[in-house]
Amino acid sequence: MKMYKWTKKEEDYIESLIIKYKKILKLQDWTIEYTFCNGEVPDDDEMHIAAIIGIDISYYKAYLQLKPFFLKKFRIIGKSSAIDDIKHELCHILTEPLYELACTSFKSKKELERAREQLTEKISKLI
Repeated sequence: MKMYKWTKKEEDYIESLIIKYKKILKLQDWTIEYTFCNGEVPDDDEMHIAAIIGIDISYYKAYLQLKPFFLKKFRIIGKSSAIDDIKHELCHILTEPLYELACTSFKSKKELERAREQLTEKISKLI
């Protein structure tokens, strides 16, 4: 396992991406709080969670956690990885109202989550 710790330069770059894509996605009325998580990432090639976003559509607030695996990908792959991941996470804000509505009417949450991820990814590729 290797320890990953964010630098100020890396944090500033990610913050600039959040600001940029928040504007592009017309999310200026949203408060987006974010946390840069330090920690260990296993050396295996398995997929790990890069980021988690919690969304409160009633109060136009989102809480984004950037996990150590996000930082590992950013350092190995480069800026394109960070850009794609930030766009994807912010697009969840757009799909969340539909997701919340659908959760109350669908029986298979797994099926709905798959559809939500596909739509979110498609939207993030458009920007």
